[in-house]
Amino acid sequence: MYYYANDTSQWQLLKPYLTPPRYQLAVDRGVKLVVPKKSQGPWQDPAFVTVWNELKKFELYRSVYHYFEPTYNANTQLDALFQNLTPQDLTSPMWLDVERVHYMDKSLVIRRMLDVLYGMKAWSGMPVAIYTSASKFNYYYSNKPGWGNDWMLVVAHYGPANPVLPNGWEDWDGWQFSADKNGLGRFFGYQSASVDVDLVKPQLLGGAN
Repeated sequence: MYYYANDTSQWQLLKPYLTPPRYQLAVDRGVKLVVPKKSQGPWQDPAFVTVWNELKKFELYRSVYHYFEPTYNANTQLDALFQNLTPQDLTSPMWLDVERVHYMDKSLVIRRMLDVLYGMKAWSGMPVAIYTSASKFNYYYSNKPGWGNDWMLVVAHYGPANPVLPNGWEDWDGWQFSADKNGLGRFFGYQSASVDVDLVKPQLLGGAN
């Protein structure tokens, strides 16, 4: 069974980010989960507070995602992610967005990424999903097997009937199948023209693994 989800960021709101999304429209369109961006590297997403305060008013599963920046150590990134957030605020697993192109030593980058992932898992008490694409993860991070043994996967791939998976997974838990220029932002209650749309399996809703 699959459910609709939206993952969002400041780009779904108009500056100065004071007017929240119309989440009732998302509910009416069948969305079950909303995952707004909380942080990136050491920075906060400027729309998060407005989005999060509004999201908690609706019967939607909710979590957050952090955009992994390889140039920053794990503690710096975890501090940004956990700032003004508690595990009790979440009803679903967190996502780590792993897509930054880099030319650093891969072993260092993977150590930092794993430190962030394990920190997220310990803090939340739930499984954690890696959001990525096959091309980015395989080339810039790892093409080794076994990632799916420890981490769920939200894969970004647009167009095909089935997404191409990074080498470390045999199946997906979430699939971002539509994104930029899809013209669906206002359809789902956002102020932007477009919004990321995902299919998610039950384990990405309530934390079951």
